[in-house]
Amino acid sequence: MFLRSISLSCASQSLFVLLWTSFLASAISATPLPSGDGMNKIEIRNAPDQFPSHESTHNTRMVYIPRAPTKYTVDVGYSIRNEGDRLEYWSLYFGKDILEATPGKDSRTWDPRTQALVPNHRDSDLEQMGDLGSSYQHHWLGKANFKNEPEALGIFQKLGSKEGSEIKMPPASTIGGLSLDYGRLVLEHLKKEGHIENDVMERYMKSYKVGYRRVSENRFGVVWDPPA
Repeated sequence: MFLRSISLSCASQSLFVLLWTSFLASAISATPLPSGDGMNKIEIRNAPDQFPSHESTHNTRMVYIPRAPTKYTVDVGYSIRNEGDRLEYWSLYFGKDILEATPGKDSRTWDPRTQALVPNHRDSDLEQMGDLGSSYQHHWLGKANFKNEPEALGIFQKLGSKEGSEIKMPPASTIGGLSLDYGRLVLEHLKKEGHIENDVMERYMKSYKVGYRRVSENRFGVVWDPPA
């Protein structure tokens, strides 16, 4: 009887050690899988049993965690459209979205002495931006980031609208009223909202300061220093 008790005790201890060792040896592997509902699907399963001679159960379960939001990123730069030998107009591009400030639709009644350039948004491929009798020079500035494409489009449409835009410009024939001033104001707004980095602004301002005198002289015959 005593030997039988010892045998049972040893068997119990061996079973306990076996189960405990199996528990410690089990590993969890997690593999993120894409899910279309804004969540990451994580598959969690036990590693193969370390003791194949004993029956084991491998359980698999799915855990859903929020997926980190993806950003909508586009190239941003400026384009210079040349008309004739002297006139030039500046615009900004964000991928295929173009923001620019142009004279009023009716050039016969639009007066640069009293009226500002009109903000405009349009969709165009850079390779198709050239018009008959004009040419474009494109200058890359960096990247612009948005939460998603609809947010970006809404911002472009607002900035390119005369009614809804937060960009206010003086008459076109005054300092601060040129097409490249509109580009500066747009980039300053986007930088303030966190959509572009400082290096994008710095690259634009470097060209802006160099081109300001040239543009004002060719446009109005007066050399202007850029506004502070």
